[in-house]
Amino acid sequence: MKILGDREEVPPGKQNMISTRENSDYKWQQTRGVIGALEIPSVPDLVLEGEYTPRYVDRKEPVFEEALDLWHARKLRAEFLKACNNVPLASFCCGMLPDQDQWIKNIVKSLNKGWIKAINQKLKSERRDVYLDVYLWSWHNATGKSTTSILLVRFFESQRKSIMLGGLKESSQRSTEEEKDEEKE
Repeated sequence: MKILGDREEVPPGKQNMISTRENSDYKWQQTRGVIGALEIPSVPDLVLEGEYTPRYVDRKEPVFEEALDLWHARKLRAEFLKACNNVPLASFCCGMLPDQDQWIKNIVKSLNKGWIKAINQKLKSERRDVYLDVYLWSWHNATGKSTTSILLVRFFESQRKSIMLGGLKESSQRSTEEEKDEEKE
């Protein structure tokens, strides 16, 4: 199942209103270079061993599919599970009850400081055109639980690749202009 995410803009009159999954879908896509994400089942509870849902960014599907192939080939899911399970479970009420939302927040902080940096260094050393981060996608609900927090593993196009694709025309234009300037001199 493909879930396409539109890069919707928040209407000015709705910025302070209750948000939903649908009208907050733009949040995880706002960072430059995002090509897609894997949504880890987090409602009602975080299920790290569950089925991860790929979330696509429009017009980036082929690039994201390549990144998912890399995710599977490198067995990054197993490493991700191990890293998440190393983050201590948060609790409240004097340690009597587990606090899933706080645990998700702790996972995001911990993995971005450690595991993600290590994985991205490996990918960079192998000259891969993708890198990862862990993202907390959240919104406020009108009823029931006040806030919903979803754990995402986001995939990014490397700067080198986006420069190569987007900057290719610019660099060829610059070199042509430079050649014309040299001929004039």
